[in-house]
Amino acid sequence: NKNTELDRLNGIYLNILKNNNVDLHEGRGVLTDAHTVEVNGKSITAENILVAVGGWPSTPDIPGIEHVISSNEALELPALPKRMVIVGGGYVAVEFAGIFASLGTQVTEIVRADNVLRGFDEDIRTALGTELGHHGIDLITGGVVDSIEKFGAEFTLRLKGGRAIATDCIMYATGRTPNTKGLGLEEAGARLKDNSAIQVDDWNRTSAANIYAVGDVTDRMQLTPVAIQEGRAVSETLFNNNPTTVDYADVATAVFSTPPVSTLPELGTTVL
Repeated sequence: NKNTELDRLNGIYLNILKNNNVDLHEGRGVLTDAHTVEVNGKSITAENILVAVGGWPSTPDIPGIEHVISSNEALELPALPKRMVIVGGGYVAVEFAGIFASLGTQVTEIVRADNVLRGFDEDIRTALGTELGHHGIDLITGGVVDSIEKFGAEFTLRLKGGRAIATDCIMYATGRTPNTKGLGLEEAGARLKDNSAIQVDDWNRTSAANIYAVGDVTDRMQLTPVAIQEGRAVSETLFNNNPTTVDYADVATAVFSTPPVSTLPELGTTVL
């Protein structure tokens, strides 16, 4: 069902590109200079280049980390696990905890902080942490995984302090890293931050004047509607004679947890 829906959506987007006379080149693109992208051995030149390659799930360097899955693989599992450990306390972690618990999986969620959704309003964090428990999710706060071991079809997580947790599946949702490796960005004059994110100004412009970047690859506000608005701002600025920047204040955010929560941080408005 998931693949069918993705194919449907992909078809819609392909038609949008086709109907707007967009030339599509499928393959890995690498910048060879500030105006040239090479794809499948073909060089494509342009006055302006926009980079929107997103991010990739990141995991810590601990023994046994090769045994875990990320949100990328969570909906490709061949069978529903009876037990599952989810490491992380952000959007992705609490959303998948609710999904798998509602399907009957015994879910344990491990977070480093004192509760889920670090950085959110304390009332939201407290209420959602309580609700996760009401839905059968075992929430372990202040938990740090030291190592992971595999015994047949079973895994054991060993936490700092000595606690061991046995499970059938381990999912890490501990953040995403900008997907910039090997794209030739720095060689083309686009500076990267220490965390590999592309450095941009208020106009989404990199240190190379004609190269722009939007979305998770800039590691600013990792929300889909924000990335769309950033792309729209670049388009308005470059092609519609309407210089536009994005206002990041008062951006509402929703978490599809169980139950879902939403907030408008600057105004302190909370919905549970």
